[in-house]
Amino acid sequence: MLNILISGAASIGRSLSHLARLRNAVVLPCSLAAVATAAAQPFEPTNGPRQVDPGWHAITGATVITRPGESVENATIVVRAGVIVSIQPGTEAPAGARVWDASGLTIYPGLIESFAEVSVPAPDASAPGTHWNTSVAAQRSVLDGEGLSSSDRQRLRAMGFVVAHLTPNDGLLRGRTAVVALGESATVSDPTARVINRSLWHSASLRSGGLGEGYPRSKMGAIALIRQTLADAQWWPQAVEAHEQDPQLFGRPAPSDALATLSQGGAIFFIADDELDLLRTAGLASEFDREAVFVGSGTELRRLDAIAALDRPVIVPVSFPQRPRVESISDQNAVSLRDLMFWEQAPTNLRRLHQAGVQTAITSSRLRRGENFWDNLRSAIDHGLSPDDALAMLTTVPAEILGISGRYGTLEPGKQASFVVVDGSLFDKSPTIRAVWTDGQRHEINAAPDRTLSGEYELSFERAPRPISLRIEPDRRGLKATFVMPGEAAEGEADEQDDQSQPKPREVPTRNVERNGDRLSLLVDASVFGEDETGTATVRLSFDGERMLGIARLTGSREVRFEAQRQATGADEPDTDKPDKPDDQRKTPEVPEQLSLPLGAFAYSEPPRQEPVVIHNATIWTNTDQGIIENGYIVF
Repeated sequence: MLNILISGAASIGRSLSHLARLRNAVVLPCSLAAVATAAAQPFEPTNGPRQVDPGWHAITGATVITRPGESVENATIVVRAGVIVSIQPGTEAPAGARVWDASGLTIYPGLIESFAEVSVPAPDASAPGTHWNTSVAAQRSVLDGEGLSSSDRQRLRAMGFVVAHLTPNDGLLRGRTAVVALGESATVSDPTARVINRSLWHSASLRSGGLGEGYPRSKMGAIALIRQTLADAQWWPQAVEAHEQDPQLFGRPAPSDALATLSQGGAIFFIADDELDLLRTAGLASEFDREAVFVGSGTELRRLDAIAALDRPVIVPVSFPQRPRVESISDQNAVSLRDLMFWEQAPTNLRRLHQAGVQTAITSSRLRRGENFWDNLRSAIDHGLSPDDALAMLTTVPAEILGISGRYGTLEPGKQASFVVVDGSLFDKSPTIRAVWTDGQRHEINAAPDRTLSGEYELSFERAPRPISLRIEPDRRGLKATFVMPGEAAEGEADEQDDQSQPKPREVPTRNVERNGDRLSLLVDASVFGEDETGTATVRLSFDGERMLGIARLTGSREVRFEAQRQATGADEPDTDKPDKPDDQRKTPEVPEQLSLPLGAFAYSEPPRQEPVVIHNATIWTNTDQGIIENGYIVF
């Protein structure tokens, strides 16, 4: 091998020398190390055989939800080069495709995360063109930072998301947003996420402070700074053009990357902290004739009519207020009626927005600590939001808002192969996501239950103190193993036991159950193998058909060797992965449908009736061509 490298290096050197002579150039001698460096691979190769994905798959036997409200039973999805080729009833797969059996599973369009905040480096404050206020960083892009980490992408995929809309997480005018796919790169040389839309919207927030310290420190100041910056962005290109036309009359405006970016137009992605912030930012968008998309706060029902009148998309977090503390009189006095009413009504927010005609998408972000996205979404469904509408808010609606509906949001030929494979319904009490496909790349989330080893095994070993069995069954994390031992009657009850009544068996759970091929390892209380044994026993099992051989290592280097035989069972064991209660048996919470105006104490059930008001016998200074009117009247 060394001779080959030296020979190859010499050959490369002779070729370079010959080429240089042809061009009358001077060739400097180069060492073998330099040639080897020049010919080196640009990245570290993967250890082991190279994994080749043919990109041709057939997922068979599934119920395919092609879009909200539409499905194909017992269907086969054919995927090639990351794109859906066909969705047809039946389980026949094309010859040559890799087949994935999805019998009994449900496939949904991949979910779209409409709002994900990520950290982005702040612009250099000393660089030319940087805005004087560090909270204005409109010139940067969310892609200037590292974006979503691999663990963040994995977390979102585990929830069923295949696409995410990224926005900077700090500042007032924060920078441009982008849309990325949530798959992992297939090569070591390309660790970045695939970008779907590199520059979508400008992003903004009214949160005071941000990238630096100082002004603004109030919401009023934040609004003033955003208004002034948007006004400057309208003025800046005009000032540049005027200077170019007459440099002597008009001075050159100072360079400003932020103003140059904002002057190009485009919609603004406003991030609101409550329903009033949403309306305030809507006023800013209207004042400067900008299209706007809003991230809400979950409080939109408190000003529902005003928000619906905006006729703009709203991305809503599924976050609910904490249950108010009312255990004591002081707790009760500290809770306002408005807080109690909103806590009761918060799960109806999504349903009310939909009924009001607001184009609503759902985000999994902005949840309080301890909140669970799927639990809260199921609560919203219990409060009247239909599962089809909930699915639309996670698929077709965000795809339309983000401008990617031609490739994502539904399952149909020609679109990206991005979908979610679920055991049961996505909106069940305990859904199990088996796999998520992103652009034809399969990511296993929860492996299918391993039932090949399931059963009851009767143990036998020397000096066994009593009959013992080992029950192995599947669970969500793989396998669950439990030792079952005869129970002992309580003191004073032994004489009362008869042939028909036996003590309840004692179950000893295990932990750290791991399977590797036909071998199983676990930890269990050592008392299983002897009443006098203490501590923890390490158990290793090897399976041979219906029999297994095992070794239990106890404290003091002692070992117990045993055999076990699988016992014949009757009916199949119940599937523990299914929800305890069917969806059609859920109890709908009783929540008042009528919202008071405004929400809280001293409210009206409907807006007060408006009557005309007349002011007469007045001298009216109109400040118009009408001048001063004596003995006039005004009608409101």
